[in-house]
Amino acid sequence: MAFSWISLFNPHYLFFKAVRILRLVRIIELVPYLNYLVSSLKNAVSGVLHASSILLLLFYVFSVMGVQFFGVHQPEKFGNLSKSMYTLFALMIEEG
Repeated sequence: MAFSWISLFNPHYLFFKAVRILRLVRIIELVPYLNYLVSSLKNAVSGVLHASSILLLLFYVFSVMGVQFFGVHQPEKFGNLSKSMYTLFALMIEEG
């Protein structure tokens, strides 16, 4: 127990942390269900990243349009790009 606390604060014990992680990887390889689960998660992450990047691109486009169209009339909400993105995000989650 004390060794694990020491390794948190001392960068020379990073090797032992890596060994612990490798032990977890070995357990995942030994259990077929965990191996199937991890490979499914890896496949799902790529789809989520693609969807997130498309959503971020749409947010950027509509934020630029918001600054151009409403920046003069409502500078507190659409004055610059970051304010416009925050306003669009708040509208998307129905906060504001």
